[in-house]
Amino acid sequence: MSFLIYIITFPFLGLGELRIFQNPDTSEKHFYQIETLMEKGGHILAVEELEKIKSKFPQSYRANKLLGKSLMALQQYEKAIPVYEFLYALKVKKPDPYVLFQLTFAQYRSGDYKSALENLTKFEAGRPPFNASIWADMKNIRTNISQINSLPTGKERYVMDTNFVFPNSSYADFSPIPLGDSAFIFSTLRHDNLVEKIPGEVNFNTIKLLHYKIRPDGRFDEISVIKNINKAGYHNGNGSISKDGKRFFFTRCSDGEKGKLNCAIYEAEIKKDGSFHNIHRLNEKINKRKYSASQPYFTTVKVNGNELDVLFFTSNRRGGFGKNDIWYSTYNRKKKRFSAPFNCGFQVNSTGNDESPFLDESGQKFYFSSDGFPGMGGKDIFSAKANGIMLSGRELLSSPINSSGDESYFYLLPDGSSGFIASNRKGANLLDQKYCCEDIFRFTNPEYKPNPKTEKADTIKKEVEKAIVSQPLPVKTDTTAAAKPTNIQIDELIGLNVSDPKIQNQLNSKSNIREAQTDKVIRKVYFAKNSDILTTKAKGLLNGIIAEIKIKKPKEVSISGFADIKGSLAYNQSLALKRAKAVKSYCAKQKLKTMFKTSAKDLGLALQTEDNDMLSLDRFVEISWKK
Repeated sequence: MSFLIYIITFPFLGLGELRIFQNPDTSEKHFYQIETLMEKGGHILAVEELEKIKSKFPQSYRANKLLGKSLMALQQYEKAIPVYEFLYALKVKKPDPYVLFQLTFAQYRSGDYKSALENLTKFEAGRPPFNASIWADMKNIRTNISQINSLPTGKERYVMDTNFVFPNSSYADFSPIPLGDSAFIFSTLRHDNLVEKIPGEVNFNTIKLLHYKIRPDGRFDEISVIKNINKAGYHNGNGSISKDGKRFFFTRCSDGEKGKLNCAIYEAEIKKDGSFHNIHRLNEKINKRKYSASQPYFTTVKVNGNELDVLFFTSNRRGGFGKNDIWYSTYNRKKKRFSAPFNCGFQVNSTGNDESPFLDESGQKFYFSSDGFPGMGGKDIFSAKANGIMLSGRELLSSPINSSGDESYFYLLPDGSSGFIASNRKGANLLDQKYCCEDIFRFTNPEYKPNPKTEKADTIKKEVEKAIVSQPLPVKTDTTAAAKPTNIQIDELIGLNVSDPKIQNQLNSKSNIREAQTDKVIRKVYFAKNSDILTTKAKGLLNGIIAEIKIKKPKEVSISGFADIKGSLAYNQSLALKRAKAVKSYCAKQKLKTMFKTSAKDLGLALQTEDNDMLSLDRFVEISWKK
């Protein structure tokens, strides 16, 4: 499954009921609860609990084994290494035969190739039970390490744009598609907290294609869900627009068994009025039964002087080199059909996962992401020389494009001045500041010189940008709404009548998407439209947060209410405060000794959209405290 590798690697989407353990122990019941939490993807909370068990019972083989597993799932390889070293040295009656391989893999992914190779040799010499997946990884590790010193590196010299602040959320934001200089399409899994998951809520955990408007000053402003593309109950993402601006290709996935995704590539026709029509699944040649096809990139290349439409995509179908390979299919304009796909070959496909294909505007460089070739760790961006559909000369892009984290979805603007990647590197807006989810970053070319021939290259996509926002944004009738509302601060502390001068950090994006805050724990509880009443589900989630507060024992907790753009400013301010007070009142009944401070957040930060799904994101109370 290659549509969203983040979901497969970090399957926390099904997390509905969180159990906070107040008295860690090594009982069978306790470990069962932790394993259940891990199965639902709650690795962050599992690590916290397992570390507490380990501090009390340092020799617990089971606790250390589960801790190592969760750290590996969170890609915290450096932290996982000492855990597996301890497990390997610990003498037990029935040791896990694959512990040494897990240590090897963690060392390999953290860049300690010498130790990884030594332990891989020991692992092979121990003749462990056969496991096809591990044997494939062993071969991949040994091959990559043997080639690491002779690895060709590209000559690109990019720098990361530190002034570019994309409104990333705490979950995955990826697959960036800039539309000229005034709009942006990207894929996202929005909703910012593990604790706020409500089982059964329609489309809560699905990926959506979103559209952002970019203001003249470069800031992101208006947000909207792309109409007709985001089908309820499905994951929709990875978009690609044809050069003539008339066709839009994207991935649509459904949830399969054991957390896997069933993905297929769809096409939509873009009308002049901005609407999407004739949305249909591509034929069986592209979407082969029992296999997934995803991450389409549709472009036009020249072969022997003739134009050729080509669809590059990722698939796990038979005939490849590894887990996910990059394939291509040509399009016959007269017959209006795609050919049987061809594998892109060993230059871009490995025994691992090879994904997110992209061909630059000149047609001379092909970019992709892979974890199967020697690199800097995790998934890295590679390039290959392109001559039409013939690819050769694979090279690894150097730092800072690649890091020890995962990089994917390389996108270069037509003029070559700058581009975008998705990465979970340091600085990404991650859940609880742990490795989790990709964010969108921008890079620039310091040697870029404007070329008059490419100034108009993006004109078509600028016109497409107008097509994607199909409805005008709401117009405020409240005369007071024109001015930016001030934040309302009420110091109401439970148990103590003391005021606190500290004011909660304000969001710095109009989209209400918080930047990473390394010093805070943030939890959210959502409300129904026009309501300040805690539902049964909300109370259940709040109970989990209260249990966490009891364990963490912060000196002060901030409770901030928020509201969407519907209604007048005065009404929304009142509703936001009522929501905050409702949460505070519920917490007060728990007889917590922690001080609570209520407030209303800056309502000028609410999402400017008419979409009901997006409006629901602003009906919440944020509960936060210092770590």
